[in-house]
Amino acid sequence: MRKRYWLLLAGCLVSAGFLAAVLWRLDWQVFAAEMRRVNLPTLALAMIAIALSIAVRALRWNFAAGVRLRAYGAFWNAAVIGLALNHIYPLRAGEVARIFMLNQMAAVPLGRAATSALIDRLADVLLLGVSALLVAGAHTGLPYAEGLAAGTLALACAAIAMIIVFGKGDRLWRGWFGRWAMRIPERFRARLQALYAGAVETSALIASPLQFLRIVAVTTAAFALDGAAVFFTLEAFGWQLPLVASLTVLVFLALGTSLPSAPGFAGVYQVACLLALALFGIGGSSAVAFSIVLQLTLLATLIPLAALAVANHRNEFRSARGAAAR
Repeated sequence: MRKRYWLLLAGCLVSAGFLAAVLWRLDWQVFAAEMRRVNLPTLALAMIAIALSIAVRALRWNFAAGVRLRAYGAFWNAAVIGLALNHIYPLRAGEVARIFMLNQMAAVPLGRAATSALIDRLADVLLLGVSALLVAGAHTGLPYAEGLAAGTLALACAAIAMIIVFGKGDRLWRGWFGRWAMRIPERFRARLQALYAGAVETSALIASPLQFLRIVAVTTAAFALDGAAVFFTLEAFGWQLPLVASLTVLVFLALGTSLPSAPGFAGVYQVACLLALALFGIGGSSAVAFSIVLQLTLLATLIPLAALAVANHRNEFRSARGAAAR
C-alpha cells in the first residue's frame, strides 16, 4: 500500500512538473486561435477510428485467451471499462479491473484472463518497438532514439519468448510449482493451482505460429486505426503533415504514458505531443491545443462506451470490484 502511495505521489509530481513547464511558455492567443479552427466533423472520423481500434483490440484479447468468439461481448465490455479506468485512476488500475471483469462476465479463469491480458499488452509493445524504429529512421539525429526503439522491441520479443517457454515447459514448472505450493496455507493452494493452470494453458497457445501471426496481424490493424485517429485529429486543425507525423505522435504518446502520472495522463500527454509535433515545425502552443483536443476526443469516445458497459453489467462490475479488492 505504501509503495502505491509513493508511486501515485511521484506520478502527480511528474504531471504537475510537465504542466507547469507547458503552461509557463504557452501563448494563449495562439492556443485560442487553434482551438477555434478545429473542424468538428473531422473529429467525428477520429472518434470512429478510436472505437474501431478498441473493437479490434478486444478481438485480439479474445484470440489471445483462446476463447470462442461468442464471448466477444465480454471482452469488449471488459476492454472499454479497463481503458476508461486507466484514464480516470492512476497507476493503470484499469489493467487489473479488466481481468476481473472478464472473469465475472465470461467465467474465464483468472489465470487465463491475466495471462491473455499480458500477451495482449506485449503485442502492443512489440508493434510499438517496430513503430519506434520507423520513427527513428525518419528523424535522423534524435538523441538515443534508435537505441530506445531497439530496446523496446528487444524487450517485447524477450517477454514473448519467455511466455512461449513457460507454456512449453509445463512438465518442468509443474513439479517445481507443486513443491512450492505445499508450503503455503491450504486455503490458498487450490486458487494458486488454478491460476497456474490457466496461465500455462494460455501461454501454450502463443507457441502456435498461426496463433502468433493472427495476433500480430490484428495488432497491426489496431495500430493503423490508432494512426488514423491521430491523422484525422491533425486534419481537424488544417495542418498538412506527412503520414509519419501520426506515427511519431503515437510513439511519443505511448512512451510518455508509460511514465508515472496523475489520473488522465495530465501533463504527460501535452509534453509528448509538443515534442513529437516540434519535429514537424508545429509550435508549442499549437501542439498543446492539439494534445487537449486529441485527449478530449479519446475520452468523448471511451467514457460513454464504458458507461454503457457498466450500466448493462452492474452486478458483474460490483463483483469484479469486490474480487479485485480481496
